[in-house]
Amino acid sequence: PYEDYRTPEQTVPKHPLPYPWETCMTMGKSWSWDPHDTYKSPRELVHTLVEIVAKGGNLLLGVGPQGNGELPAAALERLKAIGAWMRTNGSAIHGTRPRAPYAEGKFRFTQSKDGSVNAIYLAADGEGEPPAAIELRSLQPAPDAQVRVLGASHPIAWQSRGSGFRVELPQAVRRRLAGTPAWTLHIPAVRAS
Repeated sequence: PYEDYRTPEQTVPKHPLPYPWETCMTMGKSWSWDPHDTYKSPRELVHTLVEIVAKGGNLLLGVGPQGNGELPAAALERLKAIGAWMRTNGSAIHGTRPRAPYAEGKFRFTQSKDGSVNAIYLAADGEGEPPAAIELRSLQPAPDAQVRVLGASHPIAWQSRGSGFRVELPQAVRRRLAGTPAWTLHIPAVRAS
C-alpha cells in the first residue's frame, strides 16, 4: 500500500491496472546511446502513448543521448512528430482518465475531467487519412452533443446507430488530417447507458 507506482519495462499491459503505473520504454532498443540503434516509428510511438493513457498509465520514454550530450537526429525527428501530434490531440491525453470499454477496434477511449470522451482512432500502417465513415458501437453522444474531430474547426454531423453512432467525415477534414498517425473524435457529452 505504500508503493509509489509500478513500472513495467518495455511493455504495455494488456488491460488497465487497478493501481498507478508507468510504462518505461525506450525509443529504440537501448537505454543508452547506440549509434546503430533502431528507433520505433512516430506512428508506433504515438500509438503506444495512446494505448498506455487509455489504460490509465503514464509513459516514460527513454532516449539515450550521444557522447556529446546531444540527442540523435533520428530521436529528435520522432520527438518533433510526437509534439506535432500532441499540439492537435493533447487534450485527449493530458489530464484524462481511462474510459470503459477502453478500446473498440482501432479506437482507444479517454475521458476528460469535464466528462467529455475522446475516441482516438489508431491509423493502420499505410492508412494515410481518416476513413470517410466511422461507426462506434460502445458509446453514443448525448442528443444535443456537438461531435468534433480534433484539428478540424467545425462540428461534424452524427447519427444514432443502436447503442452507438456513425459519423461521415467531410473530404476537407480527411485531407487536413492526412499523414497523422491517429485521429480523435471529441464527444462533449455521452448518453448514459
